[in-house]
Amino acid sequence: MTMKSFIVAVAGGLLLPSCGGPSPQGGAATTAPLEHVRVIWVAKVANMAPALVAQEAGYFKQQGLDVDLSYVNGSPTGMAALLAGEADFLQVAGTAVVTSASASSDSAKTPTLIIGTVNRAVWKLMGSRSITSIDQLKGKTLCITRAGTADSIALNLYLKRVSLDPSRDVTIISGGSIEGCVATLEANRAAAGVFSTPATATLASHGFGTLADFAKEGIQIQQLGVAVTRGYARAHGGTVLKFTRAYIEGIHRFKTDKAFAEKVMTKYLGTTDQGELADAYDTYKDVFEKVPLATAAALQSIIDTVPQAKGRSPSDFTDSSFVQKLQQDGFIKQVYGS
Repeated sequence: MTMKSFIVAVAGGLLLPSCGGPSPQGGAATTAPLEHVRVIWVAKVANMAPALVAQEAGYFKQQGLDVDLSYVNGSPTGMAALLAGEADFLQVAGTAVVTSASASSDSAKTPTLIIGTVNRAVWKLMGSRSITSIDQLKGKTLCITRAGTADSIALNLYLKRVSLDPSRDVTIISGGSIEGCVATLEANRAAAGVFSTPATATLASHGFGTLADFAKEGIQIQQLGVAVTRGYARAHGGTVLKFTRAYIEGIHRFKTDKAFAEKVMTKYLGTTDQGELADAYDTYKDVFEKVPLATAAALQSIIDTVPQAKGRSPSDFTDSSFVQKLQQDGFIKQVYGS
């Protein structure tokens, strides 16, 4: 099966100029042939920005990588591509990694998180302005992207905190995507749903209100990271290290260059609305991990909900060696200047 059967190609090469200078350890762009790697991202939301920024800023090329950066709708499709060898790196939530790795019987094809980009829930529960309290959700229909995804787990954790039973007190339906849940709310087929920026700003402008801000609730869940197969990490350790360097630079660039970050999001997320872009930037600039290691607590929230993963350790689903090496070597400190 070809890559085209899984993906819609989004971008290749550099469209936006880099103004961040050469890579701290990569130096000037290499004259050696670039190594081709395939990277997939799975949702048109702002937390996907690090890989997109790294591509547009030229950090991958500075590390000697020719990145084919492609979009597919949804973690299951992206994970299928990774396991089929149709992708080398997958920017995805930890739920997909834990679920797939728990069911794997082939070590080489078992996915593992090499980067932990976001280790807490950064969604908002939004609904009609007529709903003024969480208690009013009882008996109502709520929208998530898909059953078993990170947003559905975060919703379940939140509902239990406010004494609502996810299986008895509400009906939870799948919209298929963030965009699908927006359409579901606007068509009045659900009273509320779980949303990421920039969709949150869109809904607010359409009169929907925020019922709960999960970021303020302190819900720990592995919302986003980068996965490879264990076989790929063993066979291509140098490539994984190069990718991780560029990705960390992408996080830094997002945090420190709002104008550039918004240009990149405009291109990839399909919005030119300044309110949406500002909301997206403000939401994530302090959320992306400076040292992007997946945390045990964030992964445990997922493990507790995946039957096949019961009894497993968070470390079973991660390979932290690449980020740890760059931390120990001083690369991250050099990127941030302190």
